[in-house]
Amino acid sequence: MKRLITLLLAIFCIATLQAQSPKRAYCTIRGSETGSVAGRLHVDYGQDDDRLNWLVDKNGNSIHFKTLVQALNYLTDYGWELDEVQNSYDNPTYWILVKEVNSEAEITEGIYTRRMYKDEHKGLYDDQTE
Repeated sequence: MKRLITLLLAIFCIATLQAQSPKRAYCTIRGSETGSVAGRLHVDYGQDDDRLNWLVDKNGNSIHFKTLVQALNYLTDYGWELDEVQNSYDNPTYWILVKEVNSEAEITEGIYTRRMYKDEHKGLYDDQTE
């Protein structure tokens, strides 16, 4: 009986530790080939609809950045770290960011997009894009 209880306790502890182990989450930010952002910062964190995926403040106003470095410094406050840079002369620059998360909800922590704002305030806005 003691062996069974010890075995069940060990299985429970292992399952609990595995469930709480952090995983790596990724997002990309996009700028021009020169590294400028040209205003709004577009973020792709794997959302289904990537329309309206630029960063906004709590009032739904676009947060403007002059460079990708300025945007990266903003996102590091929310746990994001630079993982890789992809650029070429004829395509936009993509910076891949990584963050350790324990849950799916932590992925968007610090990433508040126009789409998220509109979804929270349904009925207040029509389907206009900016």
